[in-house]
Amino acid sequence: MAIASVQDEAVLERRGFWRRGWVEAFVMISVVWLAVLLLCAGRPGAELGTTPNIKHIVMGRCYEYSTLVNPGVRYDCESIWRHFEEAVCCQTPCNTTVEDYRHMFYAMAQAWAPPCGRFLFWSKTKTFVQTFVAALRYFWTLEDTLAGYMFNDLLWCGQEDNDGFDFGSCPGWSACERHPVYSLWRRASQNVSVRPLFTHARVKRWPHMMSLMSQFAEMACGNVTVLLNGSVFDAFNRESMFGSVELDSLDPCRVDHVNIKVVTDREGPFMESCSRGSVLDLIEILRSRGFRWTCADNDRTAVAQRLPADYQERAAIFRTYCRDKITAPSHIYEAAAGKLCHHMWDTDDPTVDLELRTIVLPNRCTQPWKGWKDPHANLKILSMSEQESLTFTDPTYGRTFKKADCVLAAAEATSGVSRQKRGMKRGVCIAAVVLLVVLVVAITLGVTLRRKPPQQTFKETFIARCHQYKGRDCETIWSTFEQAYVGQDPCKIPTDAYNPLFQVAPITMTCGKTMFWSKTKDVVHAYNDKTKCFVTMEDTLLGSVLDNLSWCGKEGSNETFTSGCPKWDACKDNPVRSFWTQGSTKFAEAACGDATVMLDGSIATPFDTSSVFGKTEVKKLKYPKVRKLTVVLVTATTPVSDCSNESLNELRQKLDRKIGYECKEVSKTRISECASNDISCTNCW
Repeated sequence: MAIASVQDEAVLERRGFWRRGWVEAFVMISVVWLAVLLLCAGRPGAELGTTPNIKHIVMGRCYEYSTLVNPGVRYDCESIWRHFEEAVCCQTPCNTTVEDYRHMFYAMAQAWAPPCGRFLFWSKTKTFVQTFVAALRYFWTLEDTLAGYMFNDLLWCGQEDNDGFDFGSCPGWSACERHPVYSLWRRASQNVSVRPLFTHARVKRWPHMMSLMSQFAEMACGNVTVLLNGSVFDAFNRESMFGSVELDSLDPCRVDHVNIKVVTDREGPFMESCSRGSVLDLIEILRSRGFRWTCADNDRTAVAQRLPADYQERAAIFRTYCRDKITAPSHIYEAAAGKLCHHMWDTDDPTVDLELRTIVLPNRCTQPWKGWKDPHANLKILSMSEQESLTFTDPTYGRTFKKADCVLAAAEATSGVSRQKRGMKRGVCIAAVVLLVVLVVAITLGVTLRRKPPQQTFKETFIARCHQYKGRDCETIWSTFEQAYVGQDPCKIPTDAYNPLFQVAPITMTCGKTMFWSKTKDVVHAYNDKTKCFVTMEDTLLGSVLDNLSWCGKEGSNETFTSGCPKWDACKDNPVRSFWTQGSTKFAEAACGDATVMLDGSIATPFDTSSVFGKTEVKKLKYPKVRKLTVVLVTATTPVSDCSNESLNELRQKLDRKIGYECKEVSKTRISECASNDISCTNCW
């Protein structure tokens, strides 16, 4: 009894220890979570989720665009918003494709094109470009299109189980390939129609009517300007929107010169230039594609010299914006809100040294007679009651402004400070989250070690394998695949049910590379995986995606099942058997030139008339598309069959008489040597 009591006390003590440990851990986790919530809380969705009031913002911008910016064209803003919702909502944030926005862009299209020589592309210079374009009133960018105007600086994503937007959290751009924001801008880069940037700008129609979905970069003509940021590494990034979409769409037959401007901050850092860094990669791409190009490293003086030659226009531009804003936008963040660029009002010389770093802007954003809305809507007019009255005549507009009317504070000054605060706040949040994760991992380590890693669903496996083939619309292929069997009796799926699938993902072959097999799958793929000499059905997109998988549907269900499905021989028209039968038919029909088949020489009947090869593929080989069939009889140490085997004679009889025939006995060891020793495809047998 004494021993039992001691043991009971020990057990109770251990239980108490663990109970106290769990309580302490729970308290610590709760405290950390509370700290995280206090530190990271802000307006819901303000930074991570969908932009609040996004519908009102987008609809308002659309009506503003068609009413004030470009009143000559009318848009159905309700229809545009409806198509936008359909593209984003009711699906996961990382599942929005470029194609999902197709209907929205159809509703936004128009037939105007910018004049040649005024196309401006940019990468990592957004603030600078927007200021430069607004001041110069000469260039055109993607942000000057209706899509760019409506969605600029907004964030959005949907929810799979909800018909609305996710205002709580959206993934970052780099988190997934099919980010809803990235997909829209990629579509906009590829397929947009543009408007006149200013109603008084000189605009022409193309000699031929542009299609509704004409591409922004493809329309570029004359001299094209590209602005890159020389104060960062990778000023030119092949994965950026410019590098991956717009650059490839430029037509060397339409573009006279590509003028590269590498802009750096006034005091540096000077990371890249025309003679070093990633800019050289851009130049090499342009040279290889036959473009004529120029490149200039721009400091503040160089930018001034490259503005339009007209002296008065250049002077007006520098009266409009502090030059530091144009050449070194980062300096804006150093300025205290409310300071003035006094020297702008004292001289017309655009090369004057302006030390103060805020923005002065003639009141263009309140000029209804010009029909133009300035893009810098985040700038606010300061009260100038304490400033002396001073008038200024802008030769560009022929109108006299009061100094009090024309001075605008750089709201970006305070936004820069707040951006720094958000950065510090985010750093504290990250540290708190890391601490929380460490605690959770330490407590649940034993449990997590016992758990098996989650397995991919059938669809996830299908999509992941499909994405290995670049440029394919895997979602469309998946939905077409499902239509063949979902909701149907798994023993009543005919082969032609997969015809639509092979239409969206057809099999194409390189002549002379077709490889068939029967009872030699492992040998064929071990050899082919290393040599890449041939292409089997399993090397095609659909064959690779569905190899070694099993699937079926059930009546009354819209799901795909991987268990409880009929076996290969359970019924003739089961979904797996019908797919491979139809796939083998399409594969054989695509064969051309010389074809090869590997048969098993270690059995008595290498050619089996009931196999897929014997029953389906041989019959589809037709002369003159296929000229010759070579049988590679894979033999073991002690061969059972040779090329004189009776079943091979039967193969010759089934083969089109005009197709040449050859049989070669090759040992399994020899095939392994060919794969291991890099022996050429033609010398192995």
